[in-house]
Amino acid sequence: MEITSDLAFAVIGWIGAVLIVVGYALVATRRVSSHSIAFHVITLLGSLGLTMYALAITAWPNVALNGFMLIVAAVGVVMAWRVVKRLRAADGSRGGDAADGPESLHAYES
Repeated sequence: MEITSDLAFAVIGWIGAVLIVVGYALVATRRVSSHSIAFHVITLLGSLGLTMYALAITAWPNVALNGFMLIVAAVGVVMAWRVVKRLRAADGSRGGDAADGPESLHAYES
């Protein structure tokens, strides 16, 4: 059985859609914070999949929307990573270990 590029891009698009829904569900059920690295990475990967599919089918409005979401998620990853790094450094300067870190750190890590 040969997998066509159309089918491959459709699968990538569906995986992207599922990731976006999972990310939203995790935030809505408070399993992860909307400020967390995990949420932004899930959104980034989902948007990447949807952007790739939209490019394959030349759906330009979807390319624009998901491309924009991809950029926003990438910025979110960088910003959340910087916060985690800063909180870890602050916790380290107080002599605590990672398990005793500030409560706000966990919102960014999960």
